[in-house]
Amino acid sequence: PMLELFVTVKMIEVIAVVGMLLVILWDTACISFSTQGKYVALAEHADHKYHRLVRIFWEIYPELQNFSALRCLEFVHPALFARNFAQAMTARHQAARALLEKFFRVEHDTATDEELLDTAAKLLLQCDHSTESRQDQYDWATHYLHETPCGMLHEIVNSPGLREVAEGKKYVDIAFDMEALSLYWRLRCYTVWMFLKFVGMAVVCAVSGWLAFVVKLCSVAELLHSSTTSVSQGALRMLVFLNQMVGIVSLRHLLISRIRDFAFGGCDGIVSVEEQYLLNVYLAVLQEKLWTSTALTTSQKVAVMVQFDDRDLQELLIEEDPLVKSGIVLSVKQHMHSIGVNKLSKLQAWVRGAAQIG
Repeated sequence: PMLELFVTVKMIEVIAVVGMLLVILWDTACISFSTQGKYVALAEHADHKYHRLVRIFWEIYPELQNFSALRCLEFVHPALFARNFAQAMTARHQAARALLEKFFRVEHDTATDEELLDTAAKLLLQCDHSTESRQDQYDWATHYLHETPCGMLHEIVNSPGLREVAEGKKYVDIAFDMEALSLYWRLRCYTVWMFLKFVGMAVVCAVSGWLAFVVKLCSVAELLHSSTTSVSQGALRMLVFLNQMVGIVSLRHLLISRIRDFAFGGCDGIVSVEEQYLLNVYLAVLQEKLWTSTALTTSQKVAVMVQFDDRDLQELLIEEDPLVKSGIVLSVKQHMHSIGVNKLSKLQAWVRGAAQIG
């Protein structure tokens, strides 16, 4: 069975690599023949070819650097599992938002999430907390305004005061459609479906990654114990396996994604569909500025794209006043020196010429 597993893992890796290479060839052809494809909606913000260049250099190329079936384990990595789950479940908030729009009789995409949450918070305060103290009402309002669309809809469905309003026992000055809540079961089914899909993907990735690890480990062990294996062959195979192990979690992709989440994901760190659209446009405009620049040669532009990392993205996204920052840093440094926190070590003092080592 180990031979069959080895062949299966290799076939999966070959198919995945061939698929990524085909995507690169397709994007290259589309760039050459000016085919917009699915990027036609973004063409007004940046030429479609720059969106394809983003996918080639910043999505596919990093994956090819140390790709193997072991990359499946990244999806179920303990440090990333919760983040992957939160990102996978973001679509349910979009569905909940649509249901909130129907509940408040608002046209689709004519109100922001904050406006919908603000209206829902006012409704719940009038329905369930009108007799409470002002401080309690403030606390409840803060709680509601920090809810997600899905969480807010859950609060509305389980509101006892709202049922009294629907029965005519209470009055509120906010119009709503109670019939819209009869569709709440669809949102719950959709949420369950997304959860099951995520769990299924996690199980597939965990099993696939574990089998790939066992197969690769056994193949390396067999190669090292073979009497016909030379030192160079064994060392090369070990280096390949080590490179694949190190690449289980792509640190470059992870660090860049954290900068993206910080800049575009807001306080929750989750990039929504709209925020992802802004991110795609920003990266495409960045590509356009680079490739239309006359200060760099073509080879230098390719080198910049290949070596682009989280530090480069952070320098582009964050603007600071160097004079103001340097003044603040100098004040802090002087304060630390005055309380004895920031003293030079003996080696640093020796470099400065103020002391002798030993």
